[in-house]
Amino acid sequence: MLDTRNHVALVAHLYEEATTGDNNALSEITVLDPGTGEVLARHPVANLVNSTLSTSNFDFTSRRGLFVDPATRTVYLVNPWANGLQRFTY
Repeated sequence: MLDTRNHVALVAHLYEEATTGDNNALSEITVLDPGTGEVLARHPVANLVNSTLSTSNFDFTSRRGLFVDPATRTVYLVNPWANGLQRFTY
């Protein structure tokens, strides 16, 4: 997702960067400089793979989108239980 107002790109990854051996790893939203590809920040704050509720162990549904408010640099996404929103700033 490209945030042209703040000149950053937000990329959603199913797993955070250092997941090897981590049984509690979260999904990660990475903030990049779109011009250089430099990683500006990593936010392991989401659960884009919901293995607790889905019978197939993965829940890749359309409700996993990022909803971005560039004015406040806030990202909203549906929580893993699909009954609310979680948010974070970037």
